[in-house]
Amino acid sequence: MLETLERSEDIVILIELKKTDKTQNMHRFYRMSLQPDLFGNISLLREWGRIGSRGQIRVDTHQEKVEAIKAMAKLATEKQRRGYRLAHQKTTPLTPPSIFCMAKPPTRSEH
Repeated sequence: MLETLERSEDIVILIELKKTDKTQNMHRFYRMSLQPDLFGNISLLREWGRIGSRGQIRVDTHQEKVEAIKAMAKLATEKQRRGYRLAHQKTTPLTPPSIFCMAKPPTRSEH
């Protein structure tokens, strides 16, 4: 799967893993996403914690798309070895972010 992703423009941009064990009251999530930044780099955003909580966040920046994909794949493999199971995965083309200008909407004058 990783080889296919490296050769195409379609990449996994979101992986969500979960680990639950009711006997130990364990309900954890681990979410990873790839996001382009404004400087042409790729950010690997990692979120983890107890399901239902805000959890913690870490951002790792990579200069190359392939580096970010490999880092994400390695982390997903490590987490699955530790008992996490794939809950959700999304694949899409990775394109630079759009820049939107937030303008104040015009107001209607009252007569």
